Amino acid sequence: MLDTLIIGAGAAGLAAAQTLQRAGQAVQVLEARERVGGRILNVSDPTFPIPLDLGAEFIHGQEAADSPWLQLAGVVPLAQGGRQLLLSGEQVTASEGMFTKAGKVLSAVDGLPEDLTFADLLRHPVTAHLDEDTKRLARTLVEGFDAADPTQASSRALAREWGGGTTQEDGQFRPSGGYGALLEVLRRGVRVQLHTEVRELRWRRGQVTVTAERFGEACDFRARRVLITLPLSVLQADVVRFSPPLGKADALARLRMGGVVKAVLLFDTPFWRERFPQAVYFHAPKAPFPTFWTPSPHQVPLLSLWAGGPKAEALPGLGQRELVRAARESLRAFFGEHPAPAAVRVYDWQADPYARGAYSYVATGGLGARAQLAAPVEDTLFFAGEATHDEAAGTVHGALESGVRAAREVLAAR
Repeated sequence: MLDTLIIGAGAAGLAAAQTLQRAGQAVQVLEARERVGGRILNVSDPTFPIPLDLGAEFIHGQEAADSPWLQLAGVVPLAQGGRQLLLSGEQVTASEGMFTKAGKVLSAVDGLPEDLTFADLLRHPVTAHLDEDTKRLARTLVEGFDAADPTQASSRALAREWGGGTTQEDGQFRPSGGYGALLEVLRRGVRVQLHTEVRELRWRRGQVTVTAERFGEACDFRARRVLITLPLSVLQADVVRFSPPLGKADALARLRMGGVVKAVLLFDTPFWRERFPQAVYFHAPKAPFPTFWTPSPHQVPLLSLWAGGPKAEALPGLGQRELVRAARESLRAFFGEHPAPAAVRVYDWQADPYARGAYSYVATGGLGARAQLAAPVEDTLFFAGEATHDEAAGTVHGALESGVRAAREVLAAR
């Protein structure tokens, strides 16, 4: 019997496995995919001059840049400087300080007796003194940066997050070479069984039996404890049966999973530099993909396009051809006519059956739900993943820290 069985080989699961193994535990990780990484998807495509991160791509904030995991992997955080531009009507204006401006909306939360959805906050008298451009910008950031639906997202939770050091203005970095090196170090020496989809988890205190399916055949695993790192949306979908139930229905009901569609387009030349030589980020709020960026500081003629929250939900089930058409329509809104891309990669995280979205956000009235989801059950079931991190949800840094936290809880329970 294993000491600890870990479900999910994303950043949280692998960080937990490394922590437990260093403490002398017998550990195995089960992963439904054919690869490790979860919502980190680092791809080496010979048609592109640099590795692509089709999932998580950035390091948010200086604390995350100083992560010992990145140092262990030899990953150098590359600061991403450069201008941010906003398309407003037909005019392009500088948009540095976007979060500071949009934060004016959330600063009104402190004076309210109840938690409002972000959409309701925009309509509330406490924000009546703000101009419509500021409100529009704030809504764009909630939908894009947080991948959240403003009609559901908690304004109090957003205010806490934006004040907690995870916004672009607190330092935005790119891992040198992408997140591939981190995954290599996290997996090193860890027993990972791929292609293994967990179907059922039967448990009592100190003993768990996990039934999974691998290449169409059922297989069982037994452990004293199980550490669960399944994405929030997978837990909400009841894809895995728990007997007896987890008792976390309230926490799951107060959290949401945001969708993201990401497109990476390679061009023969960086045509955007002719008009905007110093720009790194471009925002076109009305476009299907409202945000796009260069791979700065890498000097490569490549643009990554991002649709999050309601914008992603407006692109359901589209094939690559339709998504590329929507991506080029977005570029056309900002740059006008432009050359055809030389190569394209697109990934819809909503359509991924093992992710069912990109990352989590808190619904109105949901403060405390992340901690409730993270809490161990009977010193037997433990939980990690970005959705369980109260301060850095939606980030690789948050996932890594949650894995270490859950592993320490396992060791303390032992």
